[in-house]
Parts: sequence; C-alpha cells; structure tokens
Amino acid sequence: MAKTLKCKNCKEKHSPFNSLDNWCNNIDCQTAKAMHMLKNKRIQDEKESKKNWAIQKKAIKDKNGWNTKKPPKDVFQDEVNKLVRIIDNHFNFPCISCGNINEVKYDAGHRISKGANLSLRYNLHNIHKQCSKNCNTSLSGNPDGYDQGLIHRYNLKYKNFVKYELRKEFNYVNLGGVDYTEKIKLVRKLIRDFETFKLTSSISARIMFNNIIGIYKSDILAIDFTNKDEDNLFDNLF
Repeated sequence: MAKTLKCKNCKEKHSPFNSLDNWCNNIDCQTAKAMHMLKNKRIQDEKESKKNWAIQKKAIKDKNGWNTKKPPKDVFQDEVNKLVRIIDNHFNFPCISCGNINEVKYDAGHRISKGANLSLRYNLHNIHKQCSKNCNTSLSGNPDGYDQGLIHRYNLKYKNFVKYELRKEFNYVNLGGVDYTEKIKLVRKLIRDFETFKLTSSISARIMFNNIIGIYKSDILAIDFTNKDEDNLFDNLF
C-alpha cells in the first residue's frame, strides 16, 4: 500500500512521488510549495551573505589595524615600534642599553616611559631597539644603560635632547585628535617602502619619519648631533 502524507498546505492526504514530498499536486499547493522553497532559499542566502561579510569585515579590520581586540592606538604603537626596529637594524645597532647583539627577541624600548609622559609614546627619538628579556623587562627599561648607550652611539647632546628637550618641545600632544586609522596605514607604507629611502644616519631617519608621520613635526636637523663629544667616557662600554 502506497504511503500517504498530509499536504503542508491544504492538509489533505496524498500519495507523494517520494517520501519527502509533503505537498500534494493541487495547483495552489504547488504554488505554496514554490513560495516556501523560495523563502527558504532567501533565508539561506542571507545567512551565507552575513557569514561572508563577517569574514571580509574581519580581514578589513586586521589589515587596517581596526581589530576590536586591540585599540587602534595600540596597533599604531606596534607599527611605530616595528619601524624603530627596522631603522636600527638597518644600521646594525645592538640593544641601546646593554649592547647585546645575541638577544633572540628585541623590543622597541622607550627612554621616557609612557607612564612618565604619554605624549612621547610615538616619538621615534624616544624609542630605540632594546633587548626584550633583560633590559626592557627585567631592568624596567634600564634607563641608566639607555643614557650611556645614547652617549656612546651618538653623543651627549643627543642624550640630553632625548632625556630632557623632548619633554619641553612636546610637553603635551593631543593624541586624542590623532586619526589612528590613517596613521597606521601611513606607517605601514613607510615600512613597505623602507628600502627606497636613502638614509645616512638613524637620527636623520628618525627626524624624517617623525615629520612624515606628522605627530612630532620639528625643525631639528641631524647635523646638530653629528659630532661625537671629545670627552665621551663610554667608548669602551660595548
């Protein structure tokens, strides 16, 4: 005996062509079936569209530094730190504060911490390549070694500029007005195009990139820090 099913539309029993077809052959019921299938298809398409958009949106956020797991200001800090390490690697510099060249991992260490002066957190003069485990972490930035490293690598005048003059020149910077999305894109482009720049010193590189990024524009010239101090007492430090 043929199996009968109740039609989903008219509720009359019918003998379906297959066991899954619970719509009878009445024209109205077939029309209702078509509308039902169309609705289900639309719902499925919308779900698929939302899923695809979620994937695309995440990719866009990750690419532009909008990942909601990390605030844009911190993503920007990551990109600035990456630029700092690229600059110092370009000139084959070791850790600024201990001279270590064997450290597996390097950070970008601040001479003036973000807690001491938040306005200088992105200033390239205030950030130099620093070994992660020892100086930046265990020694809390190793400020004394940092100062000696600045003198040894550059001169006393540059050390004083970083340690004292930056605070005066950029005592307050309205970082709340920074368009982090655009700055992230800009720094990432500088990183991509880094090898196209003709850099003569890490100081001139920091001056140029600071001015391009636009938060710490300055008229300072690298020539101001060209000569080593004759009374440099740290020549044998590293």
